[in-house]
Formats: sequence, structure tokens, C-alpha cells
Amino acid sequence: MKKAFSLFALVFCFSLILGIPGDSQNPQVPVWGNATKLIDTTNEEFGVAHTAGVLQTIINSSALPSGASTEAKQDDLITELQLKADLTETQPVSAASLPLPSGAATAAKQLAANHTVDIQAKTGDATYQTPRLDSSTHALETIEYAHHEIHAGNSFAIHIIEVDFDKASEIGVLFTTPNTTEWIHLVPLVDCGTTAQFDILEAPTIDTGNYPTTFYTPRNRDRNSNHTSVISSVRASPVANQSSLKLKADTTPVSADGTVVHCEIVGTGRQGGGIGNRDSDEYILKQNTTYYFRLKGLGTGSDNSVATIELSFYEHTNKTA
Repeated sequence: MKKAFSLFALVFCFSLILGIPGDSQNPQVPVWGNATKLIDTTNEEFGVAHTAGVLQTIINSSALPSGASTEAKQDDLITELQLKADLTETQPVSAASLPLPSGAATAAKQLAANHTVDIQAKTGDATYQTPRLDSSTHALETIEYAHHEIHAGNSFAIHIIEVDFDKASEIGVLFTTPNTTEWIHLVPLVDCGTTAQFDILEAPTIDTGNYPTTFYTPRNRDRNSNHTSVISSVRASPVANQSSLKLKADTTPVSADGTVVHCEIVGTGRQGGGIGNRDSDEYILKQNTTYYFRLKGLGTGSDNSVATIELSFYEHTNKTA
């Protein structure tokens, strides 16, 4: 009996020795895939101090499930979202889930192969008409722009005639263009029975004391129009065949020629000068500038001749659009 009791006591004591932890031991608690320890105040795991009695779980390997969101996965997602936000990237469209808007071009909306288009031209602020073709040649019926300006009442003419033009005579037309962008598109025509020189002088120095004070009004070439020229003060000699206003060689209205923009010889044995066609002979005069159109005998040929100056022009403001 005493032997049995002694054996029991020995086993009991031995079990107590195995079960009680020492100063440097922690109870081991098994965790699947991880190690869990009860940390004392003296122990540091991975260089981190812990509070005594706190249950610490140490991750030995990743416990994240397959395919979980990681930093690399987030970067891929952000890149994809940025691509989808770029509207220049081609995006799939489903006609079933995203039907076309009302009136969108479909096969039914396309024009037939033999479809004809009606060309229209504007003849007023809100009026359109179909241009007409010549019935014989089917050519499009048009007129030149200068001809159109006659119809619009913006075309004018200045004529002076001298029936007693001597070989030393001088006649001319003098005016100043207005300081506006309604510019003068001018073509000159001169003729003379004796040899003379025709000049267009730009910005000459004027000696008004030797020039007649009679003013001439340009005539509108549309005689049904009451539109007046932007040139309101034209000095011309002679005016309407008034020989008393004729200028002789010693009574020129300019003391300096300025810029000679046109110069030619006309008269005996020559055709009338100053004009060929508007495409090559038109001058667009500078705004706010004085011009003198001068026909002057060269001192040869006959006296008691005739001479004419005609200035044909329309007034036009350039289009901005």
C-alpha cells in the first residue's frame, strides 16, 4: 500500500514539474498554419516589445486566398479604368442594349445611287432660287461682278470732253477718296486726236489756285437708282464740255506729281489708251488719298483737236467671311 502511494505521488510530482512553465517558457498553443504564443514582458519577437499576457499570432506564411486583391492587382485595375475613361479608345456598342438615337443614319436613310441634288443660290437675306441654265448649251448663266455692281446701283462714271484740245493743252480729273473701307475699283479710258501723255498721279501736291472750283458729281450707271457715290467732290476740267474750264500747260493744278501709278502715250496713230479689260487694267484706289488723272499734250501734232477722259468704277467693301 505504501509502495503504491509512493509511486502515485512520484507520478503526480513529475507531472507537475512538466506542466508548470519556467521563467523563459510560454505555453504553446497550436494554430493551423501559424504559431500563437503568450508573450511575457522580457520576450521580443521580431524586435517588437509586447505587453505581458497578450496573445500574439505570428504569421509564418500568407493566409490570403488565391486571387485576393494585392497591390499589384490594384495597379492593374487602375490602369484598366484609365483606359476605359479614355473616350478615344474604341468601345464596344451593343445595338440591343444601346439602340441608335431617333433620326440616326441607317441603311434606310442613305440616298439612292441616282439621287439628284437641287443647287440653290441666295438672292436675298432669306430667299433662295435655283440657278438657270442656257436652254441651248446648258451652260450656267452668269454675269461678271462689275456688271452685277451696275445692277446693284454701285457703279459710277466720270466723263470729261475737250473739243478744242491743243498740242500743249492739259485736262484732268482730281478727287480724294473717302477714309472708309468702301474702296474704289476703277478702270480709266482716254482718247485724244493729238499725241498726249496720260498719267495717274497718287498723292500729288495740289496747287488749287490754278484749278477750277467747279465740282462734278459722278453719274450712277443705273439710271433708276438714287444711290450716290462716296466721292462727293470731283474737280474736272472741262466739265460737261465747258471749254472755258480747260487747263493750259501753264496752269496745272499740281506742283509735284507724287507717285505716278500709271503712264502711257495716246493720240495720233495710236488707239485710245488707259483700258484693255477690267481683269488687267483695274485699279483699287487707296482710301483717304488724292488722285489726279491727267491728259497732257506733248507739244507735237495738231491743235484744235478733241480729247476725252472716262473713269468707270464701282464701290465695294471687301467681304470678311
